[in-house]
Amino acid sequence: METIIRHSYSERIAKVIRVLTVPPLMAAILVWILHIVRPESFMKPAGPGLMLLFLTVFPALAYPLSAVIPCIRKAGRNGQRNLAFILSGIGYVCGFLYGLCGPCSRTELMIYGIYLISVILLTFFNKGLHIKASGHACSVTGPLVLSSWLLGGAGITAGLALSAAIVWSSLKLKRHTLKELTLGALLCLTAAALSYIFTYKLL
Repeated sequence: METIIRHSYSERIAKVIRVLTVPPLMAAILVWILHIVRPESFMKPAGPGLMLLFLTVFPALAYPLSAVIPCIRKAGRNGQRNLAFILSGIGYVCGFLYGLCGPCSRTELMIYGIYLISVILLTFFNKGLHIKASGHACSVTGPLVLSSWLLGGAGITAGLALSAAIVWSSLKLKRHTLKELTLGALLCLTAAALSYIFTYKLL
C-alpha cells in the first residue's frame, strides 16, 4: 500500500513539472527574464509584448480552441497536440518575419530564429524521417540555454536542475524515451547555432 501511495505521489509531481514547463509558459518566462535582465535586447517598448504574442499566445491558443472545435476535441490529446504544433508554427513564422522586417534587435531576431528553425527540424525528423524527437524537450531547451546565457552561473545551475526534472518527469510518465528527449534537445541546440550564424554572421 505504501509503495502504491509513493508511486502515485511521484506521478503527481511529474505531471506538475510537465504542466509548469509547457512550451508557451517557458517562452513567457524567457521574455520576462530578458525584459528584466537585458531590457536593451528589445529595440522598441512593444518588443516584449510582441514576443509574448508570437511565442506564447499563439501556441497557447491550442488549449481553449481544442475544447471548442468538435473535430479537435474528438481527437483528444493528439488533436490538441497537432493543433498546438500548427499554431506554434504560425506564431514562430510571424515572429521571424517581424524580426526580419520590423524594428528588432539581433537578439530578438536570433530568438525568433531559434523557435522557427526548431519547429522546422522537429517536423523534418518526426514527419519526414519518422524519427521521433521530443517537442517538449526541444521547446524548453531554448529558454533554458538562453536564460543560462543571460544569468550566468546561477542560470546554468537552475537550467541544469530544471532539465533534470523535465527528463525525470517525462520518463516517469512514459511520455518520451531518453533517446527522444536527447534528440529533441540536440535539435534545439542545432537551431540555436544556425540562428546565431544567420543573425550575427550572415546579416
